Amino acid sequence: MKEKVYIYSLKYAESFLYESNLFTDGDHEKRIPITFVSYLIKTKDRNIIVDPGCNTMPGWNMKEYFSPAFVLRQAGVSAEEITDVIITHAHHDHMECVKYYTNAVVY
Repeated sequence: MKEKVYIYSLKYAESFLYESNLFTDGDHEKRIPITFVSYLIKTKDRNIIVDPGCNTMPGWNMKEYFSPAFVLRQAGVSAEEITDVIITHAHHDHMECVKYYTNAVVY
């Protein structure tokens, strides 16, 4: 029998980038919305957080912000219950909150 795996998208903030930040000839006035998200993967034996998020984002105006740890608790999992943390790349918004997962192995 296959093990069930559940994947949850945990939105914790919204913001925007100017098109010129993304494209060489991008418009300096046009805003592109972005969403700050962590992912929770639950299996029978593991609670894995992918890109644990950030509490601060200097230079950014984050709207509808909730602490990533708060959003995780809303999903029914505490920071202490996280067994593994996967950081996809070393940007501040993908890894600042790794410090809260003291019981986890970090990849």
